[in-house]
Amino acid sequence: MQYPALALQGIPLGSAELYLEQDAQKVLNSRINLELMDTGATAKLVEALQALQGIVLKHAKEHEESDLYPQLHQKLTSQQNMLLTQSYARFFAMVKAA
Repeated sequence: MQYPALALQGIPLGSAELYLEQDAQKVLNSRINLELMDTGATAKLVEALQALQGIVLKHAKEHEESDLYPQLHQKLTSQQNMLLTQSYARFFAMVKAA
């Protein structure tokens, strides 16, 4: 939801870094899927999930919260910022409910 708004404002998303992070996430997702097939692999699964969480949190802190979103906030009007904030809140309310 924020990525389209960033693109519309002409803010570069650092696609090379995002693709590398996405590849790392895919590798971990594959590993997690394999671990799920082995019912005795609880500790390994937890380790893989923690690694995936680390990648996601690092990306959010380094790229989104500290750089991209502040740039977006500065380029949008107060009305646009309010609408984006409301949309973001609705989206995460749905995710938390699932």
